[in-house]
Amino acid sequence: MTQTEKRLEWKFYFANIALSAALRSTCPKIQVGAVLTKDQEIVSTGYNGAPKGMKHCLEVGCIIDKNGHCVRSVHAEANAIMRAARDTKGAEIFCTHVPCVECCKLIMNAEIKKVYYIFDYYDKRIADLKYDNQTEFLEEGKIEIERINVMDLSREARTGFL
Repeated sequence: MTQTEKRLEWKFYFANIALSAALRSTCPKIQVGAVLTKDQEIVSTGYNGAPKGMKHCLEVGCIIDKNGHCVRSVHAEANAIMRAARDTKGAEIFCTHVPCVECCKLIMNAEIKKVYYIFDYYDKRIADLKYDNQTEFLEEGKIEIERINVMDLSREARTGFL
């Protein structure tokens, strides 16, 4: 195997960065990270946490709505999209989890072309929109979606070192 063949694939590289971004999360309910990319370059990253200037869940606790969502946190995908200094049209986003309904809508409006995710996440609100899950909703919105197998990610990370 040549040195070039040992290099970590782009999707695994970005997925690992999304996992690292999740470590910055300030919500103990779920740690989520996201990486927005375009033409194999990072546009921005995000993680879930309280809005700027507000106390974090880690400090004062979560506020959970009737659907089990933390109301205090801004989602990782939303933060990555808001922080994007460039146009998001045609970009790809790498998320630790399947985006929630609200983030799916942001992704569609930002004209992001593809969503990669590692872990499943079911948002009960998707049933109100008459979809079985968020991936079906994204696909209906003409967004490509690909799950990255955590075992492949781990193997790629281990074998990607030169």
